Amino acid sequence: MKVLLAQWGEVGAPELYQVATELQKRGHKIVYWVVVDPTPTSILAQFPSVIFHRHGAALRGRPADGVDASGFPPPGEELLRELYETESNILTMMNKLLWQLSLSERKHLYYEMVRYWSGILRRFEPELIVFPLVPHTVYDLVIYALAKKNGIRTLMFTATQDFVRLLPMNEYEKGHSLLQDEMEKQRGKQFLPEDLSADILQYYRKHTEPFADPTPPNMKNLREKYGAK
Repeated sequence: MKVLLAQWGEVGAPELYQVATELQKRGHKIVYWVVVDPTPTSILAQFPSVIFHRHGAALRGRPADGVDASGFPPPGEELLRELYETESNILTMMNKLLWQLSLSERKHLYYEMVRYWSGILRRFEPELIVFPLVPHTVYDLVIYALAKKNGIRTLMFTATQDFVRLLPMNEYEKGHSLLQDEMEKQRGKQFLPEDLSADILQYYRKHTEPFADPTPPNMKNLREKYGAK
């Protein structure tokens, strides 16, 4: 199976690179990989046949090194009309990391992303696109929308804030069907905290006990990095 990894990997999360290694061992071919910055070259060297695209470049609409996108056609009116919800979401999503762009600049960048990723999907023909989390960084939502339109299978994960548990799903709009079925099955029943498994009970107490600190790890990291000294 040909696989595209979108924003896959994170410094300090070697498990994600282990997943990529395991995919190769099982005979799957990683054809394209949007990799986070910075990623050590020693890791990239383990995948010599993969096209790597730096996250920062993808976010700004720049092509991956070694990819000539000059022949990718611009998106037509029909495609843009079909993706109107994606466009609306992305123009707002740009508030996070591309806040300095004007509306016209945002629209231009969005159209360029649609052009580029449409071309990438045609050229590399991935059969599966894997996201570590729900698409939330502009270009990955474009990839997801185009994959759905073209019938390409997607896989992503949602997690508790502390990553105590991960839940796989194919479409973030629908969530995981097994979870929905189980919630319906348990509707109306009464449970106590002690009925929870040990790891989930610890997570529950962290977020409910009066003197516990429920701050998510990513927020703690941001405070340490950017907070007042």
